[in-house]
Amino acid sequence: MNRSIVGLVFLAMLATNLFSVEIVGFRNLKWNDPSSKLGANKVLESTPQDIQAKLTIYHLKNEKLVIGKAKLTKISYTFFDNKFDNVMIEYQGFSNFIFIKGVLEDKYGNGKKISRPSTKEYTWEDKNSIIELEYDEILETGSLFINNSKLDDAIRTYRSKIESKDL
Repeated sequence: MNRSIVGLVFLAMLATNLFSVEIVGFRNLKWNDPSSKLGANKVLESTPQDIQAKLTIYHLKNEKLVIGKAKLTKISYTFFDNKFDNVMIEYQGFSNFIFIKGVLEDKYGNGKKISRPSTKEYTWEDKNSIIELEYDEILETGSLFINNSKLDDAIRTYRSKIESKDL
């Protein structure tokens, strides 16, 4: 009897490890990778001045703008202090929302639904990352935000230091 319980506990632990997928970045880019990993096709979009040029945003020329069957309108990669921090993906249409949600559920399981009027929103979290999928039913546009939550702590700390110097 004790062996059966131990065996079941072991199988449950094994199944949990096999089916829980850690969010480690986006496509071939891992959290904290330098912007040079984007390769020669990267195009600088903007460098916000609010945190003294430590934040840079790029997109890739000729990037495949799809996730599964979903057609995307834009993918932007953000780096803080030359470390990959997040990716912002934009799309149009409810069918693309459904396709992206399906891909995320297949990979990470059911997301947490957030109720807001005229907006569909889901989140997935692990110890290093947050994924936010949003669709605005009125504008018929949406976004997918995949974020390095550990680096975000460093960004918040840096911003607070900068803001305290400005006062």
